[in-house]
Formats: sequence, C-alpha cells, structure tokens
Amino acid sequence: MTPSISGSAPVDNVSLRTAVEAFAADPNQSTYLDVVRGCLQGRLLLDSTGSDRPTVEADGSYSFAAGATLKFAAGSGPDGRLALFAFTSQQQINRMHPEDLIAVQALVQPAAGALQLASTDEYGWLYIDPAGPTCAISHRDAAFALLGNRNDAVKAALEIDDPHMGKTAVLDALATNGPLLLAVDTESVSAPGVIDGPPVRIRESVDPDGQPVLLAFTSGPEVSAHNIADSFATKPAAEVMRDATTAPYRGLVINPGGPSMLLSPAELHAVLQRIASPTLPG
Repeated sequence: MTPSISGSAPVDNVSLRTAVEAFAADPNQSTYLDVVRGCLQGRLLLDSTGSDRPTVEADGSYSFAAGATLKFAAGSGPDGRLALFAFTSQQQINRMHPEDLIAVQALVQPAAGALQLASTDEYGWLYIDPAGPTCAISHRDAAFALLGNRNDAVKAALEIDDPHMGKTAVLDALATNGPLLLAVDTESVSAPGVIDGPPVRIRESVDPDGQPVLLAFTSGPEVSAHNIADSFATKPAAEVMRDATTAPYRGLVINPGGPSMLLSPAELHAVLQRIASPTLPG
C-alpha cells in the first residue's frame, strides 16, 4: 500500500475531483480550465503498483535503492500518445485494481509535479482519475500551466475555508512579495516594432459598492479562466498592491475565477508596510 508519510494527511484532493466531475458532466472550455488551474494546488497520487518498494525513513521521507524499478500507471490518449494517470485519492487508485488491493502502491506528488511529469517528452496526456469521472489534460496545456511565474502560497491561502484564517494567510503570503500576474487585453498590445503605441489595457472590475478594483492572478491558467484571449504580465506583489491603492483603484481582487478574495486599500497598505519593514508583526 501507499508508504506511510509521517505527519502527512492522506491525499484527498476534493477540489480537483469536484472540478473533474464538473468537466465530465459538462465538458467545455470553462470547466476544462478549472481542472487545469486546479492542478496547480494540492497533492495527487501516482499509481506505482508493480514498482520496487521504497525505504521509508522515520521522518516520512522515502528513497529507492540504486537500480530499483519505478513505474507509473499509464494508458493511451485520444491520439495514441502515452497518458500518465494521476489520482485525487487512494480510493480512486483502488478502483483500478479491484481484484488485488494488497498489491497497490502509490506515491504522493504535488499536483503541479504531476503536470510537470506530463509535460515531458515521454507523455502526451495527463488523465485525472481515469476510472471516471475523468479529464484528460494535453501535453501542451500541461506545459502552458507551468509557464511563467506562479504564486502557489497565495493560491493555497485562497483555498482555506475559514474566512478569518484565509484572510490572514493571504495577507501573510502577499507579505513575502512573490509574483502576481495582471491580465492584459491582448488586442491592446502593439504590434512588434511599434514603439509609441497606446498603453495596454489591464483587466479590472468593480467591488460591491461599484468602486473600480484591479484584478490579479496567481498563475497563467487563472488568467485564462477569466478570459481565454488575454495575455499576462508578471509583477512583484508589492508593485501590484501599490497599483491597486492608486487612483482610480480602490482595492484588489485576486483570482476572480474563485476561490477569490477582495482586499481593501487599508489591508494592502498594511502589507506594503510589512514588506518595507520586515520586522513589523503581521
């Protein structure tokens, strides 16, 4: 069975499984992008049944002996290319081996790690929960999801259900001044060689009071989920927050596709002070 990882909860990627189920029920561009962006958060399992077993240390880490065999379950994609299988829970792997559960092995991977493996030349596809409901992510889209900078810490904080804990976690993650992405209206981008073209249009929205707010994103797929035609620009979080507190903006919305969060100018100024003076308490 799966090696016991000390201090690590069993893998059960509910949010990604829910996105996969939604895609299977209504396959369209929007539900597909929800699956792709869901693969940038949380953990997945790879089915390593039939591999040599690793040595598990007291701290939960594991390693394989030199020359050990390690193989992952795979199949064929729509075009015949090799498809890596990844699973949102142990139960999903067990469904692939109903007659021999004792022999089942699995390795825990960050979900983004499964995308990374699927984006190598060996694979053409990544299937999430291939026993169904399932979603197949192409090699091209796996590579796109990993393109450019990401802010996994902010993304993870947005996933926290408790509103107070989630807000605190988002502010703490922003205080590390990692990257954020701005959505750019591609039609506003000047053609190559044009120097004095008009400024590009950055995507914005309004808050519940009708005040303009800047939109920011934690990854390229988050931008695409908002508008598939948009491109994106990456800035340090501090620059984005300063922009969001400068007229005409009255705040910042991160990942409007959800889970999202609206931050007020006061909250953004407090984070900017923490970045400027790292010794300030959160």
